[in-house]
Amino acid sequence: MDLDSVFIHINARPTEAELSDLCEAVGWQRFGEDYTALQAYALTTSAWTKDGRLIAWTSIVSDNVRHAFLLDVMVHPEFQKRGIGKAVVLRAVTEMRARGVTAFHVDCSPENAPFYEKCGFKMGAGGWLDLS
Repeated sequence: MDLDSVFIHINARPTEAELSDLCEAVGWQRFGEDYTALQAYALTTSAWTKDGRLIAWTSIVSDNVRHAFLLDVMVHPEFQKRGIGKAVVLRAVTEMRARGVTAFHVDCSPENAPFYEKCGFKMGAGGWLDLS
């Protein structure tokens, strides 16, 4: 499957099961109660197959003025290394730029930094504090 047979949508709302299945496929916990967070995101981008299967997802938290933060970039393992993740991220960047956002942030583990660099991000030091 190539990018020509994938549909990228803005603010599509997959079901909790669809999103949880994608989370599980990439080795994350199912969405569960966090599913309600979708209502608070400034933007989501997702990729779907022609038959309606969710294969990629990302969400953005933003003040819709200056800053945006990229979260939860996922691509189903069957569809990785095909440019789908990059396409979803770049579509999110384009949409937020159109809103006037001028600073787009991402935090990631070191092994994921090359992916974000391919998307145009300049990687630097970041921090993480788990409050759970």
